Amino acid sequence: MREAPPFRHFLITRFNLNYGDLYPYSEDWMRHRMDLFARFCQPSVRRQTSQNFTWLVYFDRARTVPYLDRLAPLLDDPRFRAIHIDDPAEMLADIRARAGTGQALLTSRLDNDDMLHPEFIARLHARAAQAAPGELPLVIDFPTLTWWREGSPRAQRFRSDVVSPFASVLEAPGPTGWESGPWGDGPRTVLIARHENLRARIGRVEDMPDPLSMTVLHANNVSNGQARFGGLGRLLRAWRDRESTLSRAETKRVLAEFGLSGKG
Repeated sequence: MREAPPFRHFLITRFNLNYGDLYPYSEDWMRHRMDLFARFCQPSVRRQTSQNFTWLVYFDRARTVPYLDRLAPLLDDPRFRAIHIDDPAEMLADIRARAGTGQALLTSRLDNDDMLHPEFIARLHARAAQAAPGELPLVIDFPTLTWWREGSPRAQRFRSDVVSPFASVLEAPGPTGWESGPWGDGPRTVLIARHENLRARIGRVEDMPDPLSMTVLHANNVSNGQARFGGLGRLLRAWRDRESTLSRAETKRVLAEFGLSGKG
């Protein structure tokens, strides 16, 4: 059994929170995302070799009520906390209330259609456990990502020019609690800014070399990229090594590591 880490760790997923209708939360969107969550995201979290974390999944209460029966089987996990809120502003207050006062806090973000390699949490914890107090707050990122479209025999691998969507933030309270810490009024968490802005907000970023995360490409995440980054071309220009398409054999091996057969 792995020794408990010297910090509390929250994996955070914002499932369908209301951000001014930024996303098209239609019946089709919810059905599609619940399917992706059940087939890709949740199994990848269950397969983590280190289970010393709590998964906080935030749902918009009003938007989620019609789907509670379909979501119920997905929420049956001792590490899983399904939290229904009325406004995204409640989320930070909830995380802070769970953080406690005397222990460092590690927070990680995970989109509901993305996947983690089984060793993701273990590697993250190993690095976080080595952090010296003078390094904090610290962003720990896994910028080398795998992109795979379901059913495709070949995946692609990119290295992000900016902090990736799989970033974590490690921070610690001051001698008398969070009020005497670096922020003055509580932990900021990985949600202090959009992932691509974390370097500017926090400064210290540790890039881990391992490709331990995967984005499953589909029509909805491409459309989000178009809406939020000014077009798919601009989104793709934020990545290096755009020609690094994996061979069929390498793709098969990588998918197997993530627990996939290649056909989803």
